[in-house]
Amino acid sequence: MKKFLGIMFLAMSLIFVTHGTSYAQNKPRPVTYQDLMLGNISYDDSVGSISRKLNEAPKVKKVSNVITYDFSCIHVTEFTHTDRKSEWQMLILGNSRLQTPRGIHINSSLNDVINAYGHTPYKMEAFDDEVLYAYPISNANGSLGIEFFVNSSSNLVTGIRIDAVNLSAYKR
Repeated sequence: MKKFLGIMFLAMSLIFVTHGTSYAQNKPRPVTYQDLMLGNISYDDSVGSISRKLNEAPKVKKVSNVITYDFSCIHVTEFTHTDRKSEWQMLILGNSRLQTPRGIHINSSLNDVINAYGHTPYKMEAFDDEVLYAYPISNANGSLGIEFFVNSSSNLVTGIRIDAVNLSAYKR
C-alpha cells in the first residue's frame, strides 16, 4: 500500500509540475521592439534597405507631408510633421507573404493572435466590418506597437500595422 501511495504521489507531482511548466511556457510575453518586424523587414529599416530585402523598387507617391512607398507585399508611409519630425508606419494588407516574428500573417485567426500576443485591453471598431486590436510596447500614448485588423464576421486578420499607437482612441 505504501508503495502504491508513493507511486500515486510521484505521478500526481509529475502531472502538476509538467502542467505548471507547460502553462508558463505558453503564456504570451509582452510586446518588445523585436516584435516590430514583418518578415525580415524591421521598423528601423530605411526604404533602401526594404527595397534591397524585397529585391524590388517601390512605387512612390507624395501628397503634401505624406510619402507612401508601395512594394508588392508592404506599404510604408512616412509622415513629416510641422516640427520636421518624421513618423513611419508599415502596413500589410491583402495576401502578403510577410508575417510577424510570432507567426501572425494575413488570414491568421483572432485565436492565433490571442495565443501569440495574449488578450489586449486596446480594441476598437475600425472600418465597416473590422475590429482593430493594438499591442503597444508600453502603455504610453504614442508608444510603438503592432496592430491587427480583424474581420468581425470571419475573425481573420485582414491587415497588420506597425506604428506609433494612439492608445487614447481605444476602448479599455
